[in-house]
Amino acid sequence: MPSRRAYLTALAATVAGLAGCSSDPGTDGPADPPETPIGSESPTDSPSPPPTPEEPERLPADDPALAWAVRLPETVEHPPTVDPETGRVYVGAGENRITTPTPGEDAPGGGIYALDAADGAVGWHETTDAPVVRRPVAHDGRVHAVTGHSTGYTGVDQRVLAYGAGGDRLWATTPRGKFLVVVAADGGRLFVGTRDDALGTGGETLFAVAPDGSTAWSREAGDAMGGAVDDGRLLYSDAGQDLAAYDATGGSELWAAGGEPLGNAETDIATAGALCFTESPERNEDGYPLVAHLLSTGEERWRYSTEPARGENYVPVSVADVPTDLGTTMANPVVVAGLGGTVSYVRAGDASWTATTDERATGAVVGDGIYAGDQAGTVYALAADDGSVRWRASLPDAAYLQPLADGVLAATPYGDGGRTVASFHRDGTERWRYETGATTNEPVVAGNRAYATTEDGVVLAFADEA
Repeated sequence: MPSRRAYLTALAATVAGLAGCSSDPGTDGPADPPETPIGSESPTDSPSPPPTPEEPERLPADDPALAWAVRLPETVEHPPTVDPETGRVYVGAGENRITTPTPGEDAPGGGIYALDAADGAVGWHETTDAPVVRRPVAHDGRVHAVTGHSTGYTGVDQRVLAYGAGGDRLWATTPRGKFLVVVAADGGRLFVGTRDDALGTGGETLFAVAPDGSTAWSREAGDAMGGAVDDGRLLYSDAGQDLAAYDATGGSELWAAGGEPLGNAETDIATAGALCFTESPERNEDGYPLVAHLLSTGEERWRYSTEPARGENYVPVSVADVPTDLGTTMANPVVVAGLGGTVSYVRAGDASWTATTDERATGAVVGDGIYAGDQAGTVYALAADDGSVRWRASLPDAAYLQPLADGVLAATPYGDGGRTVASFHRDGTERWRYETGATTNEPVVAGNRAYATTEDGVVLAFADEA
C-alpha cells in the first residue's frame, strides 16, 4: 500500500483560537511603534533574524504583494486563522517542537494574538502557560487553541482553551497526555481526537466538546488525522488508514470503510452530494483506485482509476466537488488528481476527460475554475468541458494550490530555504508574487486575500490586488 501522501494538509475547518490571562476586551491594542524594515530577504540570503520586539510591531508593507505586516514577539510555528464573523486574524505562538519542561526549569509558554484582518491592528493578546501547538479554530462565536507540551513522541498536558471574541476566557478541557487535534466543528461543538507517533486504528480517544466546555460524549477511536461533518455525521480519518462515520450527536459508530480518506486543500475529507471518498487499500491493474462511498451507509458506490502517467501506480491524491455554476449538467461530478500526473473529471466512476501534468501532481482544487499543480512548479487552469489547458504559470518549486474568490493561490513547499507565494486571476494574469527567505508557514485564504506567518513571528497579509 502506498505511503501517506504529503498533499493533504488540513486547511479544513474554520478558524481561530486563544488562551491565557484575560485582558480588558474593551481596550484597543497597543499603539503602533515606529515602522521598521520587514527584513524580507531573497531566498538565497540567510542573514540573522532581526531582534524580536517585546510588543507587536507594525512593519512597512512596501512590497506590492503585501497589504500589511506585523512582527509578534514570539515564535510562530503554525498558520494563522481568519474568522469572517469577527474580521480577525488569530495567531497562536510559542516554541513547541519538544517542549517538555525539565525539573527546576520554567515551562515554556505561548500566546494568542487577535489582529484586525483589514489593517493588522492588534485587537487583543493573551498569554498562555504553554505553547499553542496547532492552528487556532473559530466556531460559534468562540475562538479555540490547543496548548500543551510534547516529548516528541506524544503530548504532555495538552488541552483545548476557549475564548470569547473579545478575549475573555470561557473554559478549558482537562489536560491529557496525548497530542490533541480538533478535527471538526459543527453545531456549537468541537470534535477532538488524541494521537501519538505510533499510528493505529484503536487505543485513542475521540470526544465531543459542548459549547460550555463539558464533554458531550467520548469513545475509543484511532489516531486523529482529520475530520469533517456532513448532515449530522462526523467523518473521521482513523490514523489515515480507515474512514469512520460517527453520529455527531451521540458518538455511536454508523459505519467504517477501509482505505485512506481523501480530501483537498480546503477539507480533510471531501464530500460530493451523497458521497465521500477513500483510496482503495487493494491494488488493481492500474494501482490503487479512488472509491466513492455512500455517506449514509459507507457502502461502495463506484470506483475509479486510470492508466497512470510515467508508468507509476495510480494513486489518488485529492478529490474536489464540482459546483453547478461551472456549467456542469451532470450530478455530483468530481475532479480527481492522481499522484503520477493525471487530473480526471469523473462521474459515477467514468471520466469525461483526463489531463496530464508535466510532472507528478500535487493535487487539484475547484473554485471559479479547475486548477491543478505539479511538482515541477507548474500551475494549470483547465477547461471544465474538455480538460484543455486554459493557461499555465510557473513557480520555482512544487506548486500547492488553494482556490480564491477570483482565481487561485499557489505556494511552494514549507522549508528553511524560503517560500514563493503567487496569486493569479481567473484569466491567468498574475496579481502579485512574493518571495521570502524566511521559514514561512502555509498561507490561508479568505476571499481574494491570503495570510501567512513566519517562524520568527511575522504575520503577513497579502494584497487583494497588486
